[in-house]
Amino acid sequence: MSRVCRLYHLGSTNGTDVDDRNVGGVSLNDGDVIKLGKIEGRFVRESVMWSWLILRIQ
Repeated sequence: MSRVCRLYHLGSTNGTDVDDRNVGGVSLNDGDVIKLGKIEGRFVRESVMWSWLILRIQ
């Protein structure tokens, strides 16, 4: 069984970008770069059960 991790933008003024595209909701893929205002992260999928979001504050 495949599980999907989704990211949703809930209306903040900073916006939500995935791989430099402004999104309202998107399925995340391994290695996607996520920007939440000034915070940048990379989505890492290790297995069907485990996913991580590694954040870097600029």
